Amino acid sequence: MTPQLIVLGIVAERSGTVSDIQRRLSGMFYSADCSPGTAHGSLPTLAAKGHVRLVKEGAEPPSDLYEVTKAGIEYLREWVLSSPPRPAMRDAVHGKVEFATLDELAELIVGIRAEVIAFQAVSDEAHARMLAEQRNRIAARGKSDGWPQELDEELSSEHIRDVVLMWDEFAARRRKLADRLEDIHKRYKAKAEKSG
Repeated sequence: MTPQLIVLGIVAERSGTVSDIQRRLSGMFYSADCSPGTAHGSLPTLAAKGHVRLVKEGAEPPSDLYEVTKAGIEYLREWVLSSPPRPAMRDAVHGKVEFATLDELAELIVGIRAEVIAFQAVSDEAHARMLAEQRNRIAARGKSDGWPQELDEELSSEHIRDVVLMWDEFAARRRKLADRLEDIHKRYKAKAEKSG
């Protein structure tokens, strides 16, 4: 999913200013690591493609108001229903493990353990967001604008739940990799010392 597609989906959910769309993008897709200028850069391109339109020019570009077009809705609906491409695995750690020397292995393991901590922190943040959303839904019971809003809220909740699980899984996989690499490092370091 590209940053432009995320921006299009956000505008399709609700029109907004550039700064509002960027704020929503950062909140909904914080783990996508989009730059602070993603909305500002994407909206003119989406407008040129006919997927959104500038409704009202603001005093400054961050206050320009955009809404989705019929073509944008059709493009988004088509994308939602299309089969996702097979994910490409270009994880830098795989290349580092493949090309590491015995001398580099200990430092590589330290880096992988640092990733475990970082992945767990992102998971913890997503978990906190999920709990906050659940509390907000409980507090707002009976104040819904109808089933479309309830559907959006449940889908958003599932999105965040999947993000939590994904980062937990990444952390667990990296932890296991670091443990296996430590074992390999110990064995081959001992062999190198015996032969050296």
